[in-house]
Amino acid sequence: MGSGTETVAVVGMACRYPPRCTTPEEFWRFVQSGGDAISRVPAGRWDARLSTPRGRNVPPWGGFLDPPYPSALDAGFFGISSREARSLDPQQRMLLETSWEALEDAAIPADRLRASNTGVYTGISTGDHQAASIWRDIDHLDPFTATGASFSAAAGRIAHFFGFEGPAVAIDTACSSGLVAFHLACQALRDGDCELALVAGVNALLAPHLYVCLAEMNLLSAGGRCKSFDAAADGYARAEGCGVVVLKSAAAAREDGNRILALVRGTAVNQDGRSRSLTSPSAEAQEKVIRLALRRAGLTPDDIDYVETHGTGTPLGDIVEIRALTSVFGADPRRRPLVIGSVKTNIGHLEAGAGIVGVIKTIESMRHEVIPPHPHLRERNPAIAWNDATLTLASSPMQWPRGERPRLAGVSSFGFSGTNAHVILEEGPPEVEVVTGDDEYALTLSARTPEALRSLAERYIEFLGRTSQSPRDISYTAANGRMRFEHVVTVAGDWIAGLRRFVETGHATPAAVEPAAAGRSIALPLYPFQHEETKGTDRIAAGALLQLAQESTTAAGRARFLAALNELARTLLSAAPLPPLDDDLPLLQQGFGSLLALDLCARLEAAMAIAVPPTVLFNYPTLRQLAAFLIGSTNTECEPEPDAELAVFDGMSDRELREFIDWNLRQS
Repeated sequence: MGSGTETVAVVGMACRYPPRCTTPEEFWRFVQSGGDAISRVPAGRWDARLSTPRGRNVPPWGGFLDPPYPSALDAGFFGISSREARSLDPQQRMLLETSWEALEDAAIPADRLRASNTGVYTGISTGDHQAASIWRDIDHLDPFTATGASFSAAAGRIAHFFGFEGPAVAIDTACSSGLVAFHLACQALRDGDCELALVAGVNALLAPHLYVCLAEMNLLSAGGRCKSFDAAADGYARAEGCGVVVLKSAAAAREDGNRILALVRGTAVNQDGRSRSLTSPSAEAQEKVIRLALRRAGLTPDDIDYVETHGTGTPLGDIVEIRALTSVFGADPRRRPLVIGSVKTNIGHLEAGAGIVGVIKTIESMRHEVIPPHPHLRERNPAIAWNDATLTLASSPMQWPRGERPRLAGVSSFGFSGTNAHVILEEGPPEVEVVTGDDEYALTLSARTPEALRSLAERYIEFLGRTSQSPRDISYTAANGRMRFEHVVTVAGDWIAGLRRFVETGHATPAAVEPAAAGRSIALPLYPFQHEETKGTDRIAAGALLQLAQESTTAAGRARFLAALNELARTLLSAAPLPPLDDDLPLLQQGFGSLLALDLCARLEAAMAIAVPPTVLFNYPTLRQLAAFLIGSTNTECEPEPDAELAVFDGMSDRELREFIDWNLRQS
C-alpha cells in the first residue's frame, strides 16, 4: 500500500458479546430489538456481596457472557496443550477463536496468510486473569504462566498461530484501547507496514478487584445500567466480550474480490494533556480529535449522519461529551440533526473492547439501514445544554436508508488516562446479488475432526434453509474462502438432503460435479469450535501410546509407535494440518522450542507412566531415537536400538547447538 492516503476497507468481522451473541448478525438482532444484556455476577466468579474499604457498596452487575464463554477454547484446534490452555487468560482464548472467525467472515483462508505481512493490533487492558488465577500462589506457576497472562502475548499468540509476519502489538489506553488499535492499524496499512490487519478489542471480568477500585472512584452505576445522556445516569455497568475486524486497502480488497463491509475515511488520536485531573475528560480535547478525523477524511461536520458516542452514562462524562459534539456539529447550521447513540446502553461498557464493539454496531447499522433504539432513555439529562437542531437520540429504531450520497458515521472512544480516539466510517458498496443460471455445483465442507464436520454440516443445513444467496456464491466461498482440513464432505444436487444424510450416517453420495470456480465472496456459517475437547491436542488417548509401545516387539509395531509419536509432535507444533515430521532430524531444527519440548515430555510422562525428564531430548533429539528410548523403557522384550543413546547433532548450526545445550543445562 504505502501511499499514506489510501482508503482502508473493513472486510471481515467477528464477535463474542453479552449475553450470547457469537456473530455480528446475532449481535445486530439483539441491539436492534433494544436488548438489555445486564445481569448479576454469575455464580462461580466471585462473591458479589462486596463493599469497598471505605464502605461503599460494589454493584453486583455487568454485561456477562453466557457459558461456555469467556473461558471456552478449542485448544486442540489451535495446537495448544491442555497444560498450556489452563494458563491462558480467557481474553487470549476469545481472541484466538474470534480472529479465526473474522478471517472466515472475510473469506480469507488462514493458510494463505502464513508468512504474510499481516498485522495484529489488540486493545487489551484488564488483568483479572492475573489477579484471579496467576499471582496468588507461586506453587502453581509453570512455563506457560507468563505467556498465558501477558498482554503482549495476546497479540503475539495470534501472529504465531497464523504465521503472520507484520506488526503484532498490544495497546492499553484503557477504554480507548480498541479504537486506538484501529487507528494504528489504519496508519500501518497506509504506510505499508502491513498489507492486512486484524484489529481486536477484548475484556473479561474474572475478579472483583477492579470493580472495587471503580466503585471507590464512584464510576459504577448502582442499578447496573448505562443510562447514557439520561437524567438518571449514575455511572456505567462493566461488560466483557471480544470483537475483531479485518482491515485491508480498499483498492486491494476490490482487486481481490473481498466483500467490503465499510470504508474508513479518517481516524485520529490525541490526549487531554493538562486537564483538570488525570481521569477528568476534556471537551476541548474531544472536540480536537473529532475535527482532526474530519479534516483527514476531507469532510465537514454536516456530512456526518450518526455518531456512536463513548456514552458511558457517568454524569460528568456525558456532559463533557455532548459539549464537544455540540461544538463540532453545531458550529454551523445543519441540514438535519446529528443522531447519536451508545451501545453501552445495551450491553454495558467493554472498556478496552468498547471501540471495536462501537465500530461493529455502526457497520451493522449501515448494512441494515437502521439506527437501533437507545435504551434506558426516560428523560434527557437536564444538566446538558441540548440543541435539538444539532443532536437527537433514537428513542425508537430510525430508518437510515441509502441515498444519493454515501452515509457517514463517527465512532468515539475516550480513555480515563486521557487518550481519545475518533474514527469516521463510510457505508460499503451495496451487496448486489448476481443472478445465475441453473448450473449445478458441489458444496464442499471440511473440519479438523469428524465431530466438528458434523457440527458444521448442521450449521449449513440451518443456513441453507433460510438463505437467499445464490448456490454459485455459496459453493464458491465454501471452496475458496475456507481453509481445507483433513475431514471433508462434498454434496451435490439437494445440498440439505445430502448433508442430513451425512449427519445421520457419516456418509455422503459422491458428487459428480465440482464446486463453483468463480463467484462472490459471501458470509457463510463459521467453523464450529469443539469446546468439549478440554484435553487440548491430546488426540492420542492416554494409555494408547503405552499400549503401542508394549506392542512394539516387531518392526511393524515399532513403525506404528513412531507414527503415533510423530502425530503427537506435529499437533503440538501447529493446529493446521502438517505433513509428517522428519523422524531423523532433531526436533529443535523442526520448530520445537523449550516450551514445546517441556510440554511434549510432560505428555509422554502422563501417557506412558514413566519418567520423561526434559533432558531426555538432549540424549534422544530425534523422533526415531526418542521412540526407541520410550519403547525400551516400557517393554522389557525390546531393548533400545544401538544408536538410540547417542545424541546426534549433525546439521545443527553452532547457535542451535548452543541454544539446545544451554536450555538442557537450565532444565537440569
